[in-house]
Amino acid sequence: MGECVYCGKKRLLTEDHIPPKCLFPKQGRNNLLRIPSCNECHGQNAQVSLDDEYFRNMLINRDGIQDNDPQREVRMAAVRAFEKPFKAGFRNAFLRTAKEIDVFTKGGIFLGKAVSYEVDLRRLNRVAERIIRGLFYHHKGYRLPDNCELTALETGAYQPKSKAEGLTVANSVYRVLANRELIEIEKGLFSYRFNFASDIPDASMWALKFYDRIVFFGMTLPPRPSTNEGGAKEKTT
Repeated sequence: MGECVYCGKKRLLTEDHIPPKCLFPKQGRNNLLRIPSCNECHGQNAQVSLDDEYFRNMLINRDGIQDNDPQREVRMAAVRAFEKPFKAGFRNAFLRTAKEIDVFTKGGIFLGKAVSYEVDLRRLNRVAERIIRGLFYHHKGYRLPDNCELTALETGAYQPKSKAEGLTVANSVYRVLANRELIEIEKGLFSYRFNFASDIPDASMWALKFYDRIVFFGMTLPPRPSTNEGGAKEKTT
């Protein structure tokens, strides 16, 4: 029995690999973190495993991912999973969104054809959030409190209201994390930087990099202090 890092309940525990082990080749899983979790949050939760596989399949097939041995092994694992009969639902959903597109350089030179497909960003962000929860526990020694906010999103999917806002956010992240230690779980497969605020309990900033190309940004924030907006006065007699 123990406390699950994800839900906080006292239950029989198993171990969740962070980052998910399906993101790595078999020989590249020795350095993964082992996070205490219950069966309801991980061990027997089929949706978590499906999300992990979806995360791997969508990332490893992105344009620009290197084709060295580790990445190639992960990509082949994704292909094998894609071909399994019980994956027909995912396969059909993927094929419905896949389409052929023309690829051009920034200068307008035609490079050829490529396959484009839609991605469920909510599922990707959900996996990134779980990874940050695990990393938070690993570095702090306790789980992220339930009343804290956690946000994670792929940087390429961030849509600022204006170019100025986008530059402000990018500069803020760079300023905070640029000089922080780069921690590599597996070289070329997963690395991250983080920073804990010195003056705000449980506030942190994270940059997760997958396959040496795709970056997710995350933040944890404590609850905002309540304010008496109505300015009600204490009743006296």
